[in-house]
Amino acid sequence: MNRFSRIRHHVDMKDVRKRHLEESAAKKLEEKRLKEEAEQIKAEYEKWKSNWRDDILDEGMTTQMLTGILPSAGNTDLDTLQLGASGNDLSYATNGDVTDGEFTALTNTDAIDHVNDPLNIGTNIRTPNHPDGDASLEFTPQDPVHTGASPAQPSAVPGDTGGMRGVDIAGNYNVMAPQTYVNAYGATNENIPLNHFNGENLRERVGTYLTWGTGFGAIAGFPRYAALKAVDTSEMDTFSINWFMFGTVGTDGNDESPTYQQKVVTNPSRFTEPGDGIVLFYWAGDKEGAQSYAPDMNVHGGKHDGWRPINVKPDGTTDNSYSAYLIPHKPDGALYNSGARQKHEGGYPANVLLNNKITLPPWCRDKNTRFLLHQGKNKIGASRANFGITSVRFQRRSTMKVRSLMKPLSDIETSPFVRVGPTKKNEGGKERKKKVQDIIRSGLKYTGKKFSKDFPVRTDLE
Repeated sequence: MNRFSRIRHHVDMKDVRKRHLEESAAKKLEEKRLKEEAEQIKAEYEKWKSNWRDDILDEGMTTQMLTGILPSAGNTDLDTLQLGASGNDLSYATNGDVTDGEFTALTNTDAIDHVNDPLNIGTNIRTPNHPDGDASLEFTPQDPVHTGASPAQPSAVPGDTGGMRGVDIAGNYNVMAPQTYVNAYGATNENIPLNHFNGENLRERVGTYLTWGTGFGAIAGFPRYAALKAVDTSEMDTFSINWFMFGTVGTDGNDESPTYQQKVVTNPSRFTEPGDGIVLFYWAGDKEGAQSYAPDMNVHGGKHDGWRPINVKPDGTTDNSYSAYLIPHKPDGALYNSGARQKHEGGYPANVLLNNKITLPPWCRDKNTRFLLHQGKNKIGASRANFGITSVRFQRRSTMKVRSLMKPLSDIETSPFVRVGPTKKNEGGKERKKKVQDIIRSGLKYTGKKFSKDFPVRTDLE
């Protein structure tokens, strides 16, 4: 008898059938139990399930925003608009293109009429007209208006899109030559210590820059301005500018001077009254709640107050807790120490790279904001209030509350939400909102206690 015969000799087929029936019955019982459990779970889920979008829409909460808190980035530049040039060969090819580089002074500026003007309030630049010594930025009926639309093409400077008056890209200009503009300074170089004079002319070290005070537009009494391209400032709170004053570099010949036979700065350019200072404007004409607010002008038609100082809200009210003076005509002595090698009294130090900052108000923090640098009066003209700009920068120097949910809650993209359990009878949107707030704020309390209030990801519901 072989091995398998011996095994079958001890197996009773009745036992096999009995075990099979028992296993089949147990399997059916397990399937029944799982099915009942699934039905119970589904029933429980249906009790808890809610159509949160419809519930909120019924209460009219179509624009409720979730907000997040962004930490300060300190002195880090989150975005930069260089206003000079980059590249290795800034000569022009035969078709007008730059051989190997880019004139950022042109690509980062744009014409003042390249904006949305749904209220038709006019896109020209209106300059507040006040007596000498008056720093007011309120518009008056006597205000002059200037244009800065796209220049005729081909322009004297290939790639020029307009948006500037009394302001040009630094270089050599000759209207009689086949090519009017020739670059003379090369790529912009800002790798220079701030407020430090090393004995050299800064214009020969800093490369190409945006020069203020050239050409017909630089004459005394007329404004100068440069309109920047649109910027996303929704997560920024500070506008920063790198710039410098012009001046002459010479050798100190006074044998009684502590800087005898050293290089010194003389005959600097200088601001003499408030109208020489640089004011930051923004385009308000397409902002939410925008209104025209300025008085009618005696000579010009239209309001032309869409471009306005940043301390004026889109609705036309002024908030003087914010300053619009980016570069006041008088320097803060605590910030700008002229030093022994600046041989002049008062004013900003010349031939050194400077930096000024200004806080952006909330209405200037948006996805598509345009700014304009405005020098209103230019009292003495091309011989005096001249300077150069190498770049503007955007920073976040304080914690910021930002909208993290920008779409209506009815949109499918707005999937981040908090379930608050079953809706009670007659429970409205306010009660549901309070539940979400309580959940979120308990989490904020925990992270603040566990990790400090500077925990990097903190979200609240307003």
